Amino acid sequence: MGYIIAFKLLALEYFKNWQANINPAKIDIKRQLDTVILVNNSQEWQDKAYQQWKTTQNQQVFIYSGEKLPYKTTFLEQEIYSDTEGLKIKEGNKIYVCQSQLHDIKNHLKEYVSADELIKLYQIDNDSSLLVQTLQSKISQLEEVITNLLSGSNNNSKWENSDTWFDDFGGVITEKEYNLVTGYKAEAYVYEELKKSSLCTNVVWTNQAQNELNSNGKISVLGKEYFITEKYEPYDLTFTDIAGNTCFVQVKATTTSLDRADDVKMIITKNEWRFLQDDKHKNYYYISRVFSTRDNPSMKFFKLELKMG
Repeated sequence: MGYIIAFKLLALEYFKNWQANINPAKIDIKRQLDTVILVNNSQEWQDKAYQQWKTTQNQQVFIYSGEKLPYKTTFLEQEIYSDTEGLKIKEGNKIYVCQSQLHDIKNHLKEYVSADELIKLYQIDNDSSLLVQTLQSKISQLEEVITNLLSGSNNNSKWENSDTWFDDFGGVITEKEYNLVTGYKAEAYVYEELKKSSLCTNVVWTNQAQNELNSNGKISVLGKEYFITEKYEPYDLTFTDIAGNTCFVQVKATTTSLDRADDVKMIITKNEWRFLQDDKHKNYYYISRVFSTRDNPSMKFFKLELKMG
C-alpha cells in the first residue's frame, strides 16, 4: 500500500513539473509550406530568355514538379498531415511556379516581378520592339484602371481594353487567338485521354501537325508541346471503337468549371449538323465537353444522334 501511495505522489509531482515547464509555443498546430519537398522537387527554369534575363536580376525562377505547392501541418513539431495548395510562391529571392503552369509562367511572374523587368524578359524572348511597346501600353492601361479603382473612381471605360493575352510561350496575341489556343489545348487533352482508353484504338488528332515545318502554330499542354495545323473539319479526332467502327469526336472547350456549366453556351455549328445528317456518321458522332481547360481540365463524353422524324 505504501508503494502505491509513493507512486501516486511521484506521478503527481512529475505532472506538476511537466505542466509548469510546458512551452505553449511548441504545442501550436502549424500549417506551413514544406520547403524541403519544394526545394528537392524543383529545378531552375531552363528557358533561354530567362537565363539571359536573370543575369541582371536578384531573383531566380524555379519550376516545381507537382501540380500544386506542398504544405505540411505539424503538432509538437511533428508532421501530422500534408496537403497541397496554390500554384506559385516567392521564398526570399526565389520564385516557385508549378510545372502545370509552365505554359502560363510569365503571367504568374507579374505578381512578383515589376512591369519594367517583365518587359525586359519579353524583349529578350521575342526580340520585338513592337511587342514591347504593346505590352508597355497594356500595362499602363491596367495600372491606370487599378489607380482609378483604388481612388474610388467610377470611370471604368478602359477596363475592357486592359487585358493582355499571351500564347503558351509568352507572345502577345489577340483575344480571338487566345480562344483558339484554348480550343487546341482541349483537343490535346482529349487526344491523350483517348489514347489511354482500352476502348479506343487508332486515335488520330485531326489538327495535329507532325512537325514545325508543316504547322501554323504550337501549343503546350502539361509540359508537352504540340504543333497545330487547322484542317477545318467538322470533327477534331477519330478513333476505332471495340466493334471496329470509325468514330468522330468534336471537342467543345471552355475555361469555366463544370459547376458553372449553366453560364456558358455550347454551340453546334451548321457544318457539324450537316456532318451528323450523313448516314455514315450519324451513329458514331461524339461530343467531348472539356471544362476548366486552362487550369485543371476534365471532360464529359456523350454521343450525338440525329433522329429523323
